[in-house]
Amino acid sequence: MSKLPPAKKSWSLRRKDQRESGEFESVDGERLQRIPDELFNKSVGSESEIMEFEKLLAAAKNDKNAEADPARAVLLKQPEEDVVVRRVAPERKTVKSAVPKLPKKGIKEHIRLCCRFYTSDLVQVDRLHKNLIPLRGNNAKDPRLASLRRSEFLRDEQTNAEDKELADAAPADAKPKPRRRNFAEFEESKRRRLTSVIGVDDPVNSKLIEAHDPKIMDQENLALRRDKRFNLFQLFQGAETYLSESITTLHPPYQETNPRARRILLEPFDLSFQLGTFEPFFCGIALYDLANKKKISETHHFQLNSQEVLDALYDPTIVPAFKFGLFTISNPNPNIYIVLRIEKILQGDIDAVAEPYVKCDGIKPKDLQKVQDLSEDSVRRVPYTQPFAEEDRQSPSSAMSKLPPAKKSWSLRRKDQRESGEFESVDGERLQRIPDELFNKSVGWGTVPLFGEDLELLEVASIKPIFKVKSTELDDESLFAILAEYSKTGTTKRMKSIPAALALRMKELPVDKVPKNTLDPSFNLLRAIDDQDEAPVIPIMEVQEFPSKPRLAPNLSYVNNMYLYLENLNLSNRPGALAARNIAVEVRLLENDLDLNAPGLNVFYGKGRNEFVNKYTSTVTYHSKAPQFYDEIKIALPPNLNADHHLLFIFYHINVQPGKRGQQQQMQQNAGYAVWPILQNDRIITKENLPVAFQLPETEYISNEAAIKYIDSKKPLFQVRTKLVSTIYSQDAPLYNVMKRIKDVKENADARATDLHAKAVLAIPKVHPIRIVQYLPVLLNYIFRVMCSNEASGKKSFEVLHDVLQSVHDETSDAANLFGSYVDNILDLVNVGDKYLHQVICKQYMLAIRDSEKDSEIILKFCWFFLRIIFKSMVLKLASEKQLSPVATRKNRYQDDFVKDLKGLVVILTWEIHQRSRSALTLGKDMTKALANFFCDLFAIMDPGIVFSMIDRYIREISGMEDDLTLVEYKFEFFKTLGDYEHFVFVNLPIQIPVPSSLSDTNSHWRRHHFITSLLLEQVNHYTSHTAKAIQIKSMASIRKLFVSHDFDHRYVSDQTVQQNVSSLYFPLLLIMVDHPVKLDFVFRENRDYLICFLFLLKNVSPSLLAQWWSKETKSRLYNFFEILYTCINTFEFIGRKQWLQKMEEGSEVESSDQTKAMLESFYSEGFGPKRSYRSFREQRN
Repeated sequence: MSKLPPAKKSWSLRRKDQRESGEFESVDGERLQRIPDELFNKSVGSESEIMEFEKLLAAAKNDKNAEADPARAVLLKQPEEDVVVRRVAPERKTVKSAVPKLPKKGIKEHIRLCCRFYTSDLVQVDRLHKNLIPLRGNNAKDPRLASLRRSEFLRDEQTNAEDKELADAAPADAKPKPRRRNFAEFEESKRRRLTSVIGVDDPVNSKLIEAHDPKIMDQENLALRRDKRFNLFQLFQGAETYLSESITTLHPPYQETNPRARRILLEPFDLSFQLGTFEPFFCGIALYDLANKKKISETHHFQLNSQEVLDALYDPTIVPAFKFGLFTISNPNPNIYIVLRIEKILQGDIDAVAEPYVKCDGIKPKDLQKVQDLSEDSVRRVPYTQPFAEEDRQSPSSAMSKLPPAKKSWSLRRKDQRESGEFESVDGERLQRIPDELFNKSVGWGTVPLFGEDLELLEVASIKPIFKVKSTELDDESLFAILAEYSKTGTTKRMKSIPAALALRMKELPVDKVPKNTLDPSFNLLRAIDDQDEAPVIPIMEVQEFPSKPRLAPNLSYVNNMYLYLENLNLSNRPGALAARNIAVEVRLLENDLDLNAPGLNVFYGKGRNEFVNKYTSTVTYHSKAPQFYDEIKIALPPNLNADHHLLFIFYHINVQPGKRGQQQQMQQNAGYAVWPILQNDRIITKENLPVAFQLPETEYISNEAAIKYIDSKKPLFQVRTKLVSTIYSQDAPLYNVMKRIKDVKENADARATDLHAKAVLAIPKVHPIRIVQYLPVLLNYIFRVMCSNEASGKKSFEVLHDVLQSVHDETSDAANLFGSYVDNILDLVNVGDKYLHQVICKQYMLAIRDSEKDSEIILKFCWFFLRIIFKSMVLKLASEKQLSPVATRKNRYQDDFVKDLKGLVVILTWEIHQRSRSALTLGKDMTKALANFFCDLFAIMDPGIVFSMIDRYIREISGMEDDLTLVEYKFEFFKTLGDYEHFVFVNLPIQIPVPSSLSDTNSHWRRHHFITSLLLEQVNHYTSHTAKAIQIKSMASIRKLFVSHDFDHRYVSDQTVQQNVSSLYFPLLLIMVDHPVKLDFVFRENRDYLICFLFLLKNVSPSLLAQWWSKETKSRLYNFFEILYTCINTFEFIGRKQWLQKMEEGSEVESSDQTKAMLESFYSEGFGPKRSYRSFREQRN
């Protein structure tokens, strides 16, 4: 490995000719070395020299002397059920599953896969005892520390006094020089220092002058030293900073709610007209984003009419049942508006009925009575509604002349009540009306901004006044033009205003809070979360959001709604006696064309009602043969859509005026039909222009095209569009191209089925990454099943997986969390026959790095993802075979071929780390940590001897360049991660530790009995005498971190014998330090960190082991030993707080340099990532 040239720059493509020549070309044209073939033929690790863990563990447990050593019960306790497989129900929003019962036949495979995912449990594989390791800031403080008295030393007092004296005497521009003390001052200092330490109030201990037996005294002193003694690192300032900040945890499951969104509960509570309220009005509010020119919510329907008014309705089913609306805004901005639309019962010419509301101040009592009578007649007779606004065509006098003669009054708010400022409610209570000043302030056309300045939310808002709108301006495009004018001037000159106001209460809710009695947009009851308020009697309706920017998150629940928008119709050229002018459109969804008069499927959401109906009837524009519509029709699509499902549109002319006396007049007359199949080429179309037929056959009206006579020569007269909010269907052509090809993956599939799987998988990279993310779990599940089906499919599927990783990574900086959450919570056991996912991934990953013609950097960046898949699949296989627990032996759990591939994968990843040590520092470090974490996982399920061999190979191969600081950093980062393994001590078997006389004598024994410790000590021994100070520091830091971790680990400090055995694992470090004594010219901070390790061993190693070593040791090495002790005295002697702080700051330069390097590397390496904004490096540094 040492002969391989170092990588200098990253590469892009590996072509076949380049692989054969042994070279490939980097981005800038430099010729770089490819992965040598001999790496794959070379054995991994010198197996004979590596610790046979299972054999040694069995021998230790069967040792006759084991019972006499109570420490073995702790040190050799094998963690049973160390790995757990948890299957837990996800935290779903709804009380019950929203997935409908699927028929056994007629369901497309992709729908079945989606629904299976939406109802499946989370599958989590984790190590149970990871939380045993001590973490920074998470350790219980020894209560005795609080009782330690902080002594005041003369040295500190004198230093402060001298500094003050020099500062007062010296000129302003002169530097103070330290004054030397005379002998008398020095003696006084010693006396005061001793007095301070002992304490002036300490009582005299008479036992000190009594005679004692020296042996007994030694035993008593030994017992006193051991009794309630502090652990060393508890008293070592900054010791906890050497601990890890956190453990490697599972990625959290996907969340249905957007944590960055704002949720607003909106309650309309009063709709008032200056003219009075004597007829029913039906309202709808929606949110519009003017900045993005998008409607960002569905329309929330409600009504505020009195019960007396509602009782008079001809059709009570048109009354909305909801009042409260819960809106979600994923992308808040100051240009979001609440838009109100008001409808009323169809009465006729809108000018005639609206003008009194506009000119309410000058209306005569006689004319007001006409308005009331007309309203009463329409309410009791007509089941249709119309927009309460239209183009102003006539003068007030001519409009009023069309009103029929007055009959009687049934007003709830009479003129005398308005003048007095009060009105009478249904139960007779006198209520205050809305003050006149509200009607004199012109705020906007049926709209109000949702947010105020700085995006704050107002608690109460009023939409006032209400503006008349032209019949040609009912579409959203015209609405945005009006909103744009309003946003600039605060009013609009295009329409007349109606003195009226809608009062709203708004309350912002936390994203994770769901009030009681709340329904989601599909009428599913939501699970109430942390709601202390009483639930309203009227249910809360969660309003469907149409986010201006799609959220990059997977679909987690079943939704299958389609919003149908009727845009315009033109029946101007319809011949015949019927002049269709007051046109209503009835919409039905039918599953076949066998019966034209079939009632249709019960799939239409009632307009503001929590029930489904079998048809929807639009609003009516009076006297228009070419009306525009603004209806939003919400349909719950069945999951088993097929080519026969279609929408049937029936157009009616509505006779608004009652018939002459004695004549019965039909309310509606048929004016035509239109048919629209839901699926066209297996996809739901977004927009269509449809022809209109005079009449359709009673049966087979779609297939019998010849029997249909169309209006205006079959020209497209009716325009409709759809918006799909579905988690099983898509209007995206590339995504649906994948979905329709997905078939069930079975063992021994024929060539045709294999070809279909390949086509489906190969089509995935053509899908936009946002759509991929939305269906990520389902797509990955399918890719992995196809990957396991056969060898050819495995290679193609892995290439597609590479493309998916690249695509999502380029789209979002959150790619790691998206894929991490999938593998940690969604991935389940995947096998086709006897092929398991871990076997296939291991082999294909290795081959992809070696042979792929694509840039391998992305799959190296996500090596943690592949290693996690391998581990989880390995565990799930054991769990399925009931071999996971109890642990008898880990030998022969996996086939030899797989173990060989796994070792080969480690080899190739190690080679890649080595090659990128200069060109991609962060990538190499991340890969090193991923490998180390992978080995920690494998310890729980594999023979540790196999894991040791892979660890050994990594260390030996990464050591190819002795003076490369980056590779040294990789190695000690690797050991640091291994040291965080919760059973690190256990896998090193801290028993039967001999008395070493030299390092050469310890190497072979430690390697065979305490393997990882032996590797670490070899590296420390090698780099302790290195010329580069930074390398020396890193080597000792790795050991020091382990010592701190052991000293804070409650498993090993409660029993002294256990603590001695653990510390004795590192006994060779004493020999290393004796051979490389610290020099006093080192930086104070480095000396301190180095020598504390020496003191830790000296304090905790078994005294008998030390005594035996001393008895065998040479005089020269013993001399070095005591020299180190002397250095410890000089280093840890108190020198005054100020001087101590100054000396500690001397060692901060190296740390600052390391931090600067890390920031530079992060800035330049991540700066080329996907769509990220960065502060300048100087801002990061400061």
